[in-house]
Amino acid sequence: MDWRTRWLAKLAAWDASAGDGRAALGMFFDELDAQADSVARHGCPIGTLASDLARSDDAERGSAAELFEILLEWLSRNLAASGATRDAPERAEALLALAQGGARLAHVFRDPERMRRQVALMRRDSFGEKGLP
Repeated sequence: MDWRTRWLAKLAAWDASAGDGRAALGMFFDELDAQADSVARHGCPIGTLASDLARSDDAERGSAAELFEILLEWLSRNLAASGATRDAPERAEALLALAQGGARLAHVFRDPERMRRQVALMRRDSFGEKGLP
């Protein structure tokens, strides 16, 4: 199964089991938390794949963009369903940037807590005092 099929299936499964956008986002955050130790040791599989593809020819570079577009669309849709209708695309970009930045910091420092702090920030900004809607 290729990366696209795997990710589409994972996102569809989260949507199906979550019931609403807020719960689906919570599942995304839970997944990031659960992967923090592995990411600290080996790096982010999504970020690594996207970086590798982006260094390739035009067709492969398009695959890197598609990988992030799939995630951005899913995040944006679930943010909008949670009440962030006005700025869901911008919030989706911020969440993806925090996830990738946290993963990079965790890997470089071999410290999963650096990623977990970014996930906590994503949760707080999405659901907390300064969060949705």
